[in-house]
Amino acid sequence: ENQKIVIDGVALGTTTFEDDELLVLKNSTLTLNNFMNIKLPAGISLTDNSVLNINTPPDDTPPSDSYDVKRPQYSMVINGKVSIDNGSQFVFDGSSLVYSLGPYASEKFLFDINTGMDGIFISKDSTMRITLPKYLDWGFSHATTKFSGIHIGGTYKAPYNSPLVI
Repeated sequence: ENQKIVIDGVALGTTTFEDDELLVLKNSTLTLNNFMNIKLPAGISLTDNSVLNINTPPDDTPPSDSYDVKRPQYSMVINGKVSIDNGSQFVFDGSSLVYSLGPYASEKFLFDINTGMDGIFISKDSTMRITLPKYLDWGFSHATTKFSGIHIGGTYKAPYNSPLVI
């Protein structure tokens, strides 16, 4: 509560950030930098102008089909509860990741918010912003850029009966 915290995977010497408990921010900012795997099995609760920033690690290796085979998978998985309320923000920036549009690229990026019965709640004064990695399609004349996909789902409890409440 009432804090600004930056946690960096490079500084910690780890590629994984995991919190088995519900990640609760109240009037706080948490920035997660340079993690290849983020696991939040109990979910997130952001209230009172809190901000959760997730920045993917830079990858200076040019995308290619042959490198995508060896490229480590980026994975961000949130289960449980997702509540973004009272002017809070969830910001995911995957723009530092670039993949070729080869057969292995789709296996190398996982963005999954699956809340089940708890559902997803984003109040009208709060935001969820997601910037996805780029996929490069090396065509005959030049490279074109395509963007990756994500999964966000859940089944919110009655009376809403909707996987996503905004």
